[in-house]
Amino acid sequence: MPEGPEIRRTADRLAAALVGRRAERVRFGLERLRAHEAELSGRRIEAIEPRGKALLTRFEGGRTLYSHNQLYGRWYVCRPERPPRTGAPCPQRAAGAHLDRGGRQQRRRVPDGRRPGPLHSEHLGRRRMSMKRVLLLIPEGAELLETAAFFDVLGWASAEGSEPIEVVTAGLEPEIRSAFGMRIVPDRQLADVDVLDFDALAVPGGFEEYGFYRHAYSDDVSQLIRAFDMGDKPIASVCVGALPLAHSGVLRGRRATTYHLSDGKRRRQLAAFDVEVVDEAVVRDRNIVTSTSPATAVEVALTLVEALTDRDNAAKIRHLMGFETVDADGGGRS
Repeated sequence: MPEGPEIRRTADRLAAALVGRRAERVRFGLERLRAHEAELSGRRIEAIEPRGKALLTRFEGGRTLYSHNQLYGRWYVCRPERPPRTGAPCPQRAAGAHLDRGGRQQRRRVPDGRRPGPLHSEHLGRRRMSMKRVLLLIPEGAELLETAAFFDVLGWASAEGSEPIEVVTAGLEPEIRSAFGMRIVPDRQLADVDVLDFDALAVPGGFEEYGFYRHAYSDDVSQLIRAFDMGDKPIASVCVGALPLAHSGVLRGRRATTYHLSDGKRRRQLAAFDVEVVDEAVVRDRNIVTSTSPATAVEVALTLVEALTDRDNAAKIRHLMGFETVDADGGGRS
């Protein structure tokens, strides 16, 4: 949760949903805070204010709840019988409150046939908008063809498809050197990204000798990937882009694939992350798409278009761009 306008917007959204409502029950995960549960339960929320990267939730009677949002902190609003599936490895970091029945709930329309996750149902802080937004992660040493495929296909979908799609690029540094040395200036740095502003994540692969894994295996990238997965948002990767996904832990026990040549080196690395490696060009396991090589990049991008809109729209873009379904055997990556 970056400082500045983002935390202010979050405070305003929370205030619109909570201020004036009474918390019927307050629960804390941290043992040392549980003594305050009874003290806050039943109190009315009077104000929510930002302070740095923290939020101050002021209850009647002069009590204030301080919550630091760190880098990827977020708030949910959901029904009491459907708590958010955060997937957090440390449940003691959770806190929650049940509101009286006058409390507002926010709902975003979910395309037919999709199972709503916590960010596809009731949640707080998500902007209502018709335009879909995709975060295109560009690590150091990113493969240009794979990066461009996402940008171009999603651009076609925005211009010619059923609904607009905005692509925002992000990296760990103000300027990124791609594979083979091209300089790329991302739209944002990762520290300034609010995951709740995006509907999907796109991850190209890259070359080890150009520094790909230095960025792709960083803690910041792993946190970002986990945040998208916890929200059940589509995550699409090409070639060795599957490896940072696996490194983050989101592919553990799931089906996936990665670069298949060079004696299967990258597939062995993928399997070492407790992933079920599948010998297919493109593999989709729930919200995550992985693939074998640069030759699959357009197919993965079209699969992402389908996940964000629908199959008919993706078929229309495929036709307008002149592509047939990819059955990839090749591509080169060591």
